[in-house]
Amino acid sequence: MRILKIAGLSVLYGLLGFSREYLFESINIKLFYLWRDEYDVIMEETLAFLNDYSYWTLYWLKWLLTGLYTGLYLVAALVVVRMFFPAHYKKYVIISYLIVIALAIITFGSGYLIKNVDSNYAVTRQLMEWLQSPIMLLVLIPGFLLLKNKKEGV
Repeated sequence: MRILKIAGLSVLYGLLGFSREYLFESINIKLFYLWRDEYDVIMEETLAFLNDYSYWTLYWLKWLLTGLYTGLYLVAALVVVRMFFPAHYKKYVIISYLIVIALAIITFGSGYLIKNVDSNYAVTRQLMEWLQSPIMLLVLIPGFLLLKNKKEGV
């Protein structure tokens, strides 16, 4: 049964990762062509609906999708914790996500204050991409195992 859980979670993370990458990369390509006022000949047929939107609509859609995928990865991480660790460990996942989101907001906001938005955007983007991947969970799991072993006296 444990193998089935791990396989199911692997498929879930794979689908999340693929769909996020496919969608964001497709939107980025579309934004590139819209910015240059060129026709996008590479747009996939499955994403043809993106042709109906302006540059700024797609730009803001990416922000919305960032929040959505961050939430989906948070839920997936909570499912993993529920399946393999004590229930109270879920609070560590939530707190960790909130800390990284706060760091991203502070970093992005400070870029405006110091007039260095571009370099701060790169850091903010990396922080948010970390939350939209299994990396956050992969960092937390060893800590959970150490905490669990410490509590059990191992």
